[in-house]
Amino acid sequence: MLKELEALTQIVAREKLARKRAEQLLAEKTRELHVKTSQLEAAADGFQAVSSLLSEIMDVAPDMIITCDENFRIISGNAMAQRHLRQNEQALRKRTVDDFLPGLSAELRRRRPGPFFIENRRAARHNGDSFPVDIRGYVGPIGDRIRYLIFFHDISQRVNAEIKRKQTESQMDEARRLEAIGALSAGIAHEVNTPIQFVGDNLDYLEEGLINICNSYQHYDALKVAVAKLGYCPEEVAKVDEFNQSVNLTNLIEEIGAALRESRDGVKQVRDIVILMKEFALFIKQLHVFLLILAI
Repeated sequence: MLKELEALTQIVAREKLARKRAEQLLAEKTRELHVKTSQLEAAADGFQAVSSLLSEIMDVAPDMIITCDENFRIISGNAMAQRHLRQNEQALRKRTVDDFLPGLSAELRRRRPGPFFIENRRAARHNGDSFPVDIRGYVGPIGDRIRYLIFFHDISQRVNAEIKRKQTESQMDEARRLEAIGALSAGIAHEVNTPIQFVGDNLDYLEEGLINICNSYQHYDALKVAVAKLGYCPEEVAKVDEFNQSVNLTNLIEEIGAALRESRDGVKQVRDIVILMKEFALFIKQLHVFLLILAI
C-alpha cells in the first residue's frame, strides 16, 4: 500500500511538473504570438501608409498616369487621367488604351521591355475632342505579370506657344516685306516726281510760248493782208501764202495746242499716281508699325 502511495505521489509530481512546463511553453508562445501579431499590425499599418501615400502621389501627379495589363486593358487611371479623359476610374477600367490613343498598342508591342518615349501624339476624349500629348512609360514585368505604365503629358500650351511663335514670325516677315514695299513705293514716287515736275514746267513754258506765237502770227497775218492790199512785195506775200498752205499753219497750231493739253493731262495723271504712291507708302509704314506691335 505504501509503495502504491509513493508511486501515485510521483505520478502527481510529474504531472504538476509537466503542466508547469506546458504553462511556461504556452506563455512563451503567447508572448511570441503577441510579438508576431504586433509586427504584423505594424507591417499592415506601414503597408496602409505606403498605399495611401502612393495613392495620394498618383492623385496629385501633374501628368496622366494609366496602367494596363498585357492586353492593354486599363487597370487604373489617376485623377489627372480621369479629369483629362473625362472618365471616372470605373469607366476607364472598361476601356483599352487604344480608345484614347489609337494605334498605341500596336506600337508598344513592337518595343522591347523598358522605358519608352513617344513625342507629340493626339489623345482622344470620350466625347471626340482631342489634345496633344507626349507619352512616356515603361513596358515590362511589374510584380508577376507584364504591365504597361503610361504617362501622358499635356503639351497644349507648348503647341499653342509654337503656333504663336510661328504666327509671330510670319507677322514679322510680313512686316519686313511691307516695309520693303513701302520704301520702294516712296523711292519710286520720289524718283518719278522730280522729272515729271520738269516735264510739267516745260509744258507750261511751251504752252505760253505757243500762245505768244499765235498772237504774233495773228499780227503778222494782219500785216500780210495790209501789205497785199497795198500791192507791196507781191512775191514775198505769195511765198508766205504758199508756205502757210503747205504746212496748214492754222491747223498745226491747233494740233500743237491739243497735244500740249493732252500732255498736261498726262502729267496730272502721273502726279496723281505719285500722290497715291506716297499715301500708299505712308499707309504701309503705319501698317508695318501695327504688325510689329501685334508681333510683340
